[in-house]
Amino acid sequence: MKPFGRTEFVGQLVPEWISPGKGSWLDACCGSVCPTYIPIAKKKKYKLITCSFNVRDRDRVKFTDLQMYDPRLGTYDLITSTDTLEHIADYMSALRNLRRYCKQYMILAIPRGRKNGHAKLDPEQGRYGHEWRFCSAQLLNDLRATGWQVCGEYFTYSRPINCIGHVFFCVPKRGKE
Repeated sequence: MKPFGRTEFVGQLVPEWISPGKGSWLDACCGSVCPTYIPIAKKKKYKLITCSFNVRDRDRVKFTDLQMYDPRLGTYDLITSTDTLEHIADYMSALRNLRRYCKQYMILAIPRGRKNGHAKLDPEQGRYGHEWRFCSAQLLNDLRATGWQVCGEYFTYSRPINCIGHVFFCVPKRGKE
């Protein structure tokens, strides 16, 4: 079986989950919009907005600090966040805020790194600027605690860095903000 990266996997799942014709899609990322998503958004006639938490990308992409809620960002039918959460120091606030921006669905993809508990990392020491190495089971509990209902979980494998990933398909819990 050919290795399947998280971004490609998300790109294949999105067409199945969103209805064509109207809607809005927020790609909460570390930089510019994923090229895989652009043709999907055009085909589905979804307005695709990209926001980055990374200050260096201010010229190319709308900047926002996902750790702090900004009502000017609006709300979206679909939110995708691939390989972003592990870069955010206060990821619990980011999950709560993504919940506030989300009307229908969120697809969250992370590299899977630990079996027992999250590990706080020094982003200056790591190769990729990661703040966290997540444990999938603990992140599942964190999603529930921040107002998400997890409807599906998927694992991916990508090369050349031989990385196993975990993809969560979530919907906002009703009555929570």
